Amino acid sequence: MLTLLTRDLPTAEELPENELPVRLEALPSVVGPGHVIMLADGTVRLLVKEVDPATGRILTLVEDGGPISTAKGVNLPDVELPIPSLTEKDLRDLQFALGQQVDYIAQSFVRSPDDIEQLRKLINAHDGPHRPQIIAKIEKRTAVGATRRHHGGKRCRDGGAR
Repeated sequence: MLTLLTRDLPTAEELPENELPVRLEALPSVVGPGHVIMLADGTVRLLVKEVDPATGRILTLVEDGGPISTAKGVNLPDVELPIPSLTEKDLRDLQFALGQQVDYIAQSFVRSPDDIEQLRKLINAHDGPHRPQIIAKIEKRTAVGATRRHHGGKRCRDGGAR
């Protein structure tokens, strides 16, 4: 068993065995028993057993273990997180990339066609004639279904922002 901590995170020296801090405070409000949490960019699979939203503690069963280190992704395959698809850093990086006249912009963590449309609007609002194409990194099953419904099941290709 492994307990994920999302509030009052201890330092590495204070960290008890079988507890792991996760900097995602919304996590206890969106997961419940039976949900899967993937750590270390998908190499470690946890099954949620209990959630205590008041303390931010999530008790999990390690189904597929492995090494865990800092700065690795947390993936929730079947859960929608209440966070924007484009962070402040993404917006700064986009402005830099547009200034460099790149040919493509890759967007990670796409959850719906609206996420791509938001990026397309930002590209179109940029001064100048150059319009890079968008590559969407679709990492959730919900995004695949939403994109298919949005485009009538047809294959999509971005010919550049319009």
